[in-house]
Amino acid sequence: IISVVELAAANDYSAKLADRVASAWKRKREKLATGEKLTNIAPSWIDKSTWQLIPEKVAIVNRVFSLYAKGVGRPTIARTLNQEKVTPLAKAAWSTSGIHALLHSRSVIGEFTPCILKTADNGNYYHRIKLGNPIKNYYPAAISEDLFFRVLSKLAQNKGRMKSEVIRNLFAGLAFCMCGGKM
Repeated sequence: IISVVELAAANDYSAKLADRVASAWKRKREKLATGEKLTNIAPSWIDKSTWQLIPEKVAIVNRVFSLYAKGVGRPTIARTLNQEKVTPLAKAAWSTSGIHALLHSRSVIGEFTPCILKTADNGNYYHRIKLGNPIKNYYPAAISEDLFFRVLSKLAQNKGRMKSEVIRNLFAGLAFCMCGGKM
């Protein structure tokens, strides 16, 4: 009986804590309308203490966008930056997925979209759910909107296209994981 009571008390404590944290984040999101910053978290090209752009990192962001706008693909951009030993914006080396995330990030034009994290149905991972419209001028813009939307348009045109007819893996699209995902 003691174990059951302790488990129930722990469950109640966890539920109350979750409610308090959720209400604190709700209050923070309400303050966004007054121009107050939600957290000190910012993209890597912004100095978190002064909230100003870091020129060296902004130059890297501009270079990535300019290269893609000129027709250079994401794998080539990542390979070039790694070969030139350009310091990555994230902790890991430059990768195609990192370039993809940067090219799709609206934070480069100063926008911020408040989100919440929800656990997936299987409980194994989280996914973001957007709460409302993006907030313009939340961050200082690293690139022009014109360049961002040109790149976004080019990304939409190139979606689903492969420039190579080479089959890289004999089993591509044939083998599936137990969860249903392609291997």
